[in-house]
Amino acid sequence: MKRAEQRAATRQALATQALRLFTAQGVEATTVEEIAAGAGVSARTFFLHFPAKAAAVFPDHDENLDRFRAALAELPGDGDDVAQVCRLLVDSIRWQARSQFRRGRYALVATSEAVRDLDARTDRDYEDALAEHLVVRWGDDPRTVLAAQATANVVLGVARAALLAWGRDGLDPAASASALFKRLIGSPLTGMADDLRPGPAPGPRSRMDAEG
Repeated sequence: MKRAEQRAATRQALATQALRLFTAQGVEATTVEEIAAGAGVSARTFFLHFPAKAAAVFPDHDENLDRFRAALAELPGDGDDVAQVCRLLVDSIRWQARSQFRRGRYALVATSEAVRDLDARTDRDYEDALAEHLVVRWGDDPRTVLAAQATANVVLGVARAALLAWGRDGLDPAASASALFKRLIGSPLTGMADDLRPGPAPGPRSRMDAEG
């Protein structure tokens, strides 16, 4: 096995053990030594992969953030930017819903302050990426930046709520997000972006057509 593959396998083994132990006995009651022993490595090796205990259930954050940025960059340059982003987020949630590991992580958000705080910090990375994407599309006038940041906050908040409901209550996260986005797109709430952006008055707003 190549070194990079071995490192990835060790990282995933640590993440799997961390989630199993966190779910069974709680984050606070679980030690790094227990996680490492379950993965067949030392505590020192654990800290080569993760800066803190709770971070073990976010093993692929950087890779997923890079994937999200790449997907944003590939969105068409015409049409309703907010609707396009909402469809992209529904597709992303549908992909995440295939993973029981991710569902377990979102379940922990309801019971662990450490995981909840880290989840909120990682979400801000996605929010910043989305706001940057919208600024590129809409321009960097201060009012436009405000509109981009506010829009990113709203749509990422919907996605986060759907994923948390999946982990907590077992609701279908893609269907939940799609239903909420359909009510959001074209509403006065998303109209704030048009009201804040400088330039000519916007044309008719489109409705989102993502599948439920």
